[in-house]
Amino acid sequence: GQEGGSPIALPDDPKLISDLTAVTWKLEPRGIKLLPKDKVIEKLQRSPDRGDAVVMAWTGGATAVTHINIWRKDHRVGDFPRHRMPSYDMGARYKNRRR
Repeated sequence: GQEGGSPIALPDDPKLISDLTAVTWKLEPRGIKLLPKDKVIEKLQRSPDRGDAVVMAWTGGATAVTHINIWRKDHRVGDFPRHRMPSYDMGARYKNRRR
């Protein structure tokens, strides 16, 4: 669970359930090894998009909101220096929006 013990309620969705239960694991000397995603896709005959979304939403780790300094170090893009995050342009429509 998340820090603070947040509860989670998942919909009764057969695809989501199969996505979340398709991944198998085994214990190895270096730790736990999960079934690679390409093997999960092969097993399900589709991409586990719904399961991926749930796992990504509930994964513990640094986020920009809670741990910005750690997030900046851990989420470099390309060859950007550690002290500089990439910028983006969403277009004039978003630039002129009131905040």
